[in-house]
Order: sequence, then structure tokens, then C-alpha cells
Amino acid sequence: MVPENVSPEQIAAGQAVYTKRMLGIYDWLVLGLSNRLIWRCPTQGLVAHYDRHVTANHLDVGVGTGYSSIAAGFHQQRRVSR
Repeated sequence: MVPENVSPEQIAAGQAVYTKRMLGIYDWLVLGLSNRLIWRCPTQGLVAHYDRHVTANHLDVGVGTGYSSIAAGFHQQRRVSR
């Protein structure tokens, strides 16, 4: 729900940074570098954990491309709304 005092222009400005290119960079930084080097948890291990514990009553909110749900096959098995 969007507060009444937020204009469509403000909404557009707030989401403008999330281009395909920027989300690709985000995935590379988070999935490729951060998980492995900083958290010492390979992305594939996180995807396996996600797949084991995700249910049909699931909501992902935030920045990202939906990599985990796609890699885990979530979109093929359960209802998904984007």
C-alpha cells in the first residue's frame, strides 16, 4: 500500500535504479562474491537450503532478481506472483 502523500513520480524515481543491468551487477556482487568470500557460504548451498524450507505460503520482498526461487525451481512447483 502506497501512502497518499507519495506521488507516482516519486515511486518511479525510487525504483529507477533497479534496471536489468544494475540487478545483474547486484547478483554478481551478492551471489558471486559476497556469499562466497564474506559469508563463506556458497550460493548453491543457500539455494539448497531455500529449496528445502520454502513453502507455498512464501513471500520474497526486497531488492534482487528472484535468483533463489528460480534456481530452486520454486516457480515451477508452486504458485508465484510477481
